[in-house]
Amino acid sequence: MTEPGKRTRAYGRRRNRRYIAVLLAVGFSLISRFEPAVAQSRFASDSSGGLKINGEYSYYDVRGSTVEDIYRSLVENGPRNRGEAFYALTGVETGYRYRHVEEDATCGLVEVGVEANIMMRLPKWRDSEGASPVVREAWEVFLENLMRHEAHHYRIMEDAARRTYNTLLDMKAHSCSVLDTQASLAIQAISDWQVEENRRFDRDTEHGADEGAVWPPHTLADAGD
Repeated sequence: MTEPGKRTRAYGRRRNRRYIAVLLAVGFSLISRFEPAVAQSRFASDSSGGLKINGEYSYYDVRGSTVEDIYRSLVENGPRNRGEAFYALTGVETGYRYRHVEEDATCGLVEVGVEANIMMRLPKWRDSEGASPVVREAWEVFLENLMRHEAHHYRIMEDAARRTYNTLLDMKAHSCSVLDTQASLAIQAISDWQVEENRRFDRDTEHGADEGAVWPPHTLADAGD
């Protein structure tokens, strides 16, 4: 992401002794209006036991052949969060489930399942043929840096899903009601960690600007081309 406006919400309910929750988080890349995706593809899928991690990306159109026109299109068409504009956005929806089993006065968890759907929204430049070689090269560098930045946010979200799964697998308590409470607290702690990790990463990189995920590029900002 190139900027963390990360929000996490947790919703849960118990049904037939099964606890179900969804954790929502979004994070961003600095710059803006959220348009319907013009393309969407699965870019990653990882499944191990009860853990499933899916990755998808979608694009918004960027028009123009000059630095200024491209910038205006990024601002007009890129994703927004709480009124702020971004070059890219990566978000995750994570759900989990389990069933109780009691044995020898101890409650444990079986049939543990965690599924994370990570979504990345990126710009797609449609007018590159009409641009100068200098601008095309600058875009390639910008996009590569932007994707590298978002990929780091992806890895944080992926790590949080794995932590959630492994934590649930190992949990036990003297009663199932206590175990439910402990599971909720543990999962919320992981969610909070995920939020703070993404924020810290964006603070450390100036939302990706220090990594070159900024438009116009510093080398062209003064040239005006």
